[in-house]
This record gives sequence, C-alpha cells and structure tokens, in this order.
Amino acid sequence: MLKDALLAVGRGHGVLVVDDDADVRDALDAGLRREGFAVWLAADGQAALDLYRDHCATIDVVLLDVRMPGLDGPQTLAALQQLTPQIRCCFMTGYLGSHSTQELRRLGADAVLMKPFHLSEVARVLRTMTHPGRSCAIRRDRRYGPRVRALHQPAIEGRCGRSARVRSSTALRPREQTA
Repeated sequence: MLKDALLAVGRGHGVLVVDDDADVRDALDAGLRREGFAVWLAADGQAALDLYRDHCATIDVVLLDVRMPGLDGPQTLAALQQLTPQIRCCFMTGYLGSHSTQELRRLGADAVLMKPFHLSEVARVLRTMTHPGRSCAIRRDRRYGPRVRALHQPAIEGRCGRSARVRSSTALRPREQTA
C-alpha cells in the first residue's frame, strides 16, 4: 500500500548513481533517498555494470558522470545499453571535455545536468524520466531564474546550478531523432 502511494507521486523508483567523486555520490545518495528514490552507488563504470547486472529489475534510471577513470560515462552507457537497449540515462558533469550535450543525447542520454546542481532539480528530472507522460511547465524562482518543474518529454537538457550563466540558461530541448 505504501509502495503504491510512493509510486503514485513519482517516488520509489530505483536510481543507479555513478560518479568517481565520493562527496557527490554521498550527497546524491542522501538527497535522492530523502526524495523517496531507492539508490545504488558505484564509483566507476565497471562497478556500475556489476550493480546493474545484479539489480536491473529494480533500477529505473542511471545517473552517470561523464568523466571518470577507466570506463568513462559514454563507454559505461554503451555497455549498459548492451544489457538493456532502452535504458534511461541522465548524464551529469562539471566539464564536458571533448563531448557535447548533443553528442551525449545522440548516445542515448535522456538528460544532461551541469554541475553544480541542486538536489531538488536532479530529483525533478529523474522523477520526470520515470514518468514520461508529464506535461511541460516552467516556474520562476526569484533566486535561480527559470527552472524545470515538469517536462513534456523525458529527453531534456537541464542545467541547474549557482552561476549566473547556468541560472539564466535552463533549456528544454526535445531528443534528437535518430535515423
């Protein structure tokens, strides 16, 4: 009964968090659990693959850092797609490096979040990814400018953070169609 109630409000979904920074993993773990998500943590791509193999039935979304030692984010996503072709993925990064958000989306990402971000925004994006039928709405926050509240499509580019550039550039973009 309680599990059904949590799922009805977009909670109770499983998230695999993959980041080589322990502080980021710990903050996301605490914040996402507080938001009602079940959370698995991995420090690198190989650990993520092992956890996903063991818990794929309960993991709904992968929150994946782009730049990591060993298997980076795109390589990890490609390996996860070998296991589950329609896997839901949200990339997060403080620095894209040689990647672009468009390239990450072509690889199969539903969203790309730029660090630093607010945990509430991460939870909103993940909740929307687990409920793709939600409509699109933007709310204004006096402190942070326009923010994503609910999204029409699960494939968005969300930018959440503290800098003026990031605060003023929250963008909604539909997923590019692949031929």
